[in-house]
Amino acid sequence: MEKEQIWRHDGQRYRVSPWALLWDNENYYMVAYDNEAGLIKHFRVDKMTGIRKTDLPRQGAEDFGRFDMAAYSDSHFGMFSGDVQPVRLAFDRGLAGAVIDRFGSGVSMIPLDENRFSVTVNVAVNVQFFGWLCGFGTRVSILAPDSVAAEMGRHAAAIAALYGSAHTTP
Repeated sequence: MEKEQIWRHDGQRYRVSPWALLWDNENYYMVAYDNEAGLIKHFRVDKMTGIRKTDLPRQGAEDFGRFDMAAYSDSHFGMFSGDVQPVRLAFDRGLAGAVIDRFGSGVSMIPLDENRFSVTVNVAVNVQFFGWLCGFGTRVSILAPDSVAAEMGRHAAAIAALYGSAHTTP
């Protein structure tokens, strides 16, 4: 509320090797290899400050050689991080277009019955992913893994608790 910059990483500089620029949800992100963590990470460009080029060799070439930028973008809802894992979802058939828009035309849609189909997609499990699912209401459900379904249940219950019968406006 004070509109003061709160630094991540305890204010320490990140030393990363940049590899790509990604446009997602109206923002640019630098996709880079963090050698210290041994991970590919992304950073919102408009929030970067004090950028300095070094003479150190760029790292992560092997990881980026097999990196699929489209899959990375599709799995990170709103570019929020989370544990990327395969999640099996069931959708009403009327949502096929939304599924293709999100995961691409290569996504495998398996009929469950005359009204629903399932997909298995790799996603970063986080509140942004749950929010995307909530946008479809009862027209989508998490089939597996059980741990992700349970986490979604806790997320929905916490939101519902905010609007229970005792709800009062602050």
